[in-house]
Amino acid sequence: MRRGAFLLLLLSPFAAAQAPEGMIMTPPPASAADQAFMRQLEAQRKAQAEGKAVDRNAKPADEAFLRQLDAQRKGLEDRGARAVELPSAPPKAAAAAKPSGTATTANRAAAAPRAMPAAPAAPEAPPTLDEDLEAIAETEGLVQPDQGETARDPTKTLVFISLSMPETDLKALFQQGRGREDVTFVLRGWMPPHFTAVAGRVRNLMREAGGDDINVVIDPFPFRAYRVSQVPVFIHQRSEGDWRRLTGAVSLDRAIDEIERGNFNHTLGATYRVAEPDIVEEIQKRADAFDWDKEKAKLAERAMTNLDGGKPLVALPRAQATREFFVDPSITLVDDVVGTDGTVAAPKGATINPFSFMAFSKSFVAFDPDDPKQVAVAKRWLKEHAPAMLLATHLPPPAKGKPTLAQSFGQSVYPLSPELVARFGLAAVPSLVRQNGLLLQINEQRP
Repeated sequence: MRRGAFLLLLLSPFAAAQAPEGMIMTPPPASAADQAFMRQLEAQRKAQAEGKAVDRNAKPADEAFLRQLDAQRKGLEDRGARAVELPSAPPKAAAAAKPSGTATTANRAAAAPRAMPAAPAAPEAPPTLDEDLEAIAETEGLVQPDQGETARDPTKTLVFISLSMPETDLKALFQQGRGREDVTFVLRGWMPPHFTAVAGRVRNLMREAGGDDINVVIDPFPFRAYRVSQVPVFIHQRSEGDWRRLTGAVSLDRAIDEIERGNFNHTLGATYRVAEPDIVEEIQKRADAFDWDKEKAKLAERAMTNLDGGKPLVALPRAQATREFFVDPSITLVDDVVGTDGTVAAPKGATINPFSFMAFSKSFVAFDPDDPKQVAVAKRWLKEHAPAMLLATHLPPPAKGKPTLAQSFGQSVYPLSPELVARFGLAAVPSLVRQNGLLLQINEQRP
């Protein structure tokens, strides 16, 4: 799939109720130093957009700004937010319960089927010291392999988003992520059954952002692995190689710049709840609530009704005597049999006996399942001439509390079609059909 396509990883027609949208947390007012820093970054972004040289070393009031961020973090902690500091060299322990091979960009090969992990019952805190982002990123297939391995993913920055965010913010992020193979935007799902509406809205935002060369995926698994319940969240692999996290409605460039400078694991801008449900969890809930046994019984009854309507497929009389006769299965060709190279393999009018080229591997037992005596004969023949295929003149619908026809025989029972009656030369039931040299041997048994 070419880069920039809107990649769908999961699909389901199940319905769910629309939850209200809205912002749930905003940061404290910024100080003068904070505002000065923001203005400087905005100027850098504007210059970059205009193709001008950008001085990345221009950082006004760095010390004052860092002090302000520290104060903001303390304030957010008092309001229920968590600021987590991770070690600079996290251990290589796989900590996230996430199947490997998750697709997170439109360029990569299709992901292998994965087991469905149980979703948390309630939003959980971001990964802690024991669950570092680098280990999670490795299970997500995002850590670059050692030299000599096959490259797995060019993604360096994951941006978790939701349609609960203002469209202006989403379009701005899409504009900044245009043409960037290293940036992937992740949606958790959609409001079933309205996938078309969600896909159309995302497509419109991409077009309004200037094109479709934007990597957008729908995948609930990264949301689980990184425990994302508020957006936007930026998870970026720094130049040192470690993965770090920043939360809040800031520009893509600023989020990456902050993480590269060491200002990570805190909330810097406004956050919004994730409006879209975990589509895998939704499917699992509905699958658990579905009465599969009832549906299977209904389908089986419908299949039987469609097959023969409860009436015999063929009208064969009950055998009045025990006799044996033979049938020649040969056929006469009405047209030439021509090979792929145009050579005539068998001319029109030729007589062909299929037993000259093949042999039956089993016997065939034809019987009326409504006749208990015929059923007894069929069971005896099944033992004496195994392996044998059972052919019933009709398949009675299953009755409550009683074994099915297949259960009573301990093997599958197939319908006896008019075509088989003609090919075998059957005249009555029960009948036993076997190969005898180049002929069919038919034994009728009076029950």
